[in-house]
Amino acid sequence: MFKTTIKVIGGIARSAKKHTICYLAGMILFALFPVCSVLLIKNLVNHVMDLVQGGQPYIKFLWGVGLLSVVELLTQITKYSNSYMEQRLKAELYCGFSDKLLEKYVSVEFSCFEEEHSRNIIHHVGSAPQEALLEYFMTFFSLVADFIEIFGYVIVFFSLSPLFGLLGTGCLGILLCLNFKRVDMMAKLYDEQTDDERKMLYLDKLLCTKSTLLDLKLNDAIDFVHHKREALSQVIWKERLLRTLQSQFVYASGYMSMVLWVSFVVIYVIYEITHGRLSYGIVVALISAVQSIYRCSECMANDFALILRSGVNVRYLEKFMELPEVKKVKNGEMVDVQGRLQFHNVSFRYPNDPNEVLKDVSFSIEPFQKIALVGENGSGKTTIVKLICGLYQPAQGRITLNDIDIFKLPSQYLHKIYGAAFQDFSRYQFSVRHNVAISSVERMENDSEVFQAMEQAQASDLQKIIDKPVGIIEEDGISLSGGQWQKLALARAYFKKGQLLILDEPTASMDPKAESELYASFLKMMRSHTCIVVSHRLAIAKQCDQIIVLDKGKIVQKGSHDELLAERGLYQEMFHAQSQWYREKDG
Repeated sequence: MFKTTIKVIGGIARSAKKHTICYLAGMILFALFPVCSVLLIKNLVNHVMDLVQGGQPYIKFLWGVGLLSVVELLTQITKYSNSYMEQRLKAELYCGFSDKLLEKYVSVEFSCFEEEHSRNIIHHVGSAPQEALLEYFMTFFSLVADFIEIFGYVIVFFSLSPLFGLLGTGCLGILLCLNFKRVDMMAKLYDEQTDDERKMLYLDKLLCTKSTLLDLKLNDAIDFVHHKREALSQVIWKERLLRTLQSQFVYASGYMSMVLWVSFVVIYVIYEITHGRLSYGIVVALISAVQSIYRCSECMANDFALILRSGVNVRYLEKFMELPEVKKVKNGEMVDVQGRLQFHNVSFRYPNDPNEVLKDVSFSIEPFQKIALVGENGSGKTTIVKLICGLYQPAQGRITLNDIDIFKLPSQYLHKIYGAAFQDFSRYQFSVRHNVAISSVERMENDSEVFQAMEQAQASDLQKIIDKPVGIIEEDGISLSGGQWQKLALARAYFKKGQLLILDEPTASMDPKAESELYASFLKMMRSHTCIVVSHRLAIAKQCDQIIVLDKGKIVQKGSHDELLAERGLYQEMFHAQSQWYREKDG
């Protein structure tokens, strides 16, 4: 906790040094003013009693009223000043930290989004971790202020009796220790329930998303999903209820010590008053201090609980910032973008998966070649594409471009080489133009190039709404069909004009004829580019120079369509099976 506190304060202070100092000073003053008020009230009551008895002039009473008024005024000014500083700190933190956070998100290794432990960390961080930092920061200083205020009240009790001061300090320590245990119990529960929370969010999304809700309604499966959600909710609720009851019992034990101490103080004060050994001012001060110290101890316990809970979120943020990042090569070697791409005995497995997805894969792609990767689901086609794009590094072997390891190429240079359209492409709810030109934003206003890309993707019908918003974010957003979204994804890949075009089944929902025509048009226009096509439909492979057939992570065949069809093997079996399917469908 100490290290976390230092990191949080240091980080926020670097973003807003002046406002941090002002906020700290304000919180200290805000803690001291209530104690000053109690002491001033004590003197004021004594002055009133002296006036009643005729033993003191009015001037001391007026001075007491004036000082008390000044303290109360300063208290309010400090309160509003602290609120202002909170907003300034929030603004400074959002401005200074958001860029750093976004930079981290885009730099995290792609594998972290597929590995369970890392996904849990990203889930806990959420979309606005600045809130956790700011909450921790402000709660910590609120806790410091509580300590200062209680310390002032304890001094009042020490002046009455050292025994009461020591007992109060001990009871307060017991309360804080038990409260720490209570919060630790709840924090462990929240950590244990991370997986269940992610599943709950997924089920909620199923019941709130247009596409899935339509599918569930058509299949009369809403009750099924709802029951799964209710069952999971019951598990989470029961675990939290039990743990909450246990933690509250621990917390109540700590408060009992404070109640006993306050009871002793009240009994003592009553006894001393009946024997005339306490002045009225001290009695009023003690009663006020008892009420304030009880209120303050409750605030401190709550702040302590909050800072521990915020500390959990801050530690997740620390873990997030420590996630491995993609290694950026700033001054690597430059190569001819039209060079030979080669896999040298590449093997790969996904995080926490004991099985190899690729096993000793070797092949080469010559400049301007059109390559088809074919095979059943899970054969390793998409994994090869991810490796080529640099999203993963091979466990064994190398991937080279003109004999240079692609992971030694400058990052910005490497990204410009590829243009890609994937099956799970993004649907940006911006304008049609933005959906096409986001792959090369510097040419976004070039209408002729945007229109050309749309024509090649057979999306010319969308040119008339080129600058209209699509999706549901904007009030006048236009809804597109699945096929129209796919065409925009293909136009985006073409618009980038990367020297290596990768098409990983982005047209999966199109009918075979439309898909074949679209790919034929693309491959014709991309004669001056190298192309890699991933598809289940082998009719497309006929249009490629070389076909690589994968089975269970291994290359089992390589060659042209005619060569592979002439030899017995998996490709021949797949092609005849698909041909039979089309004949049956046509019949």
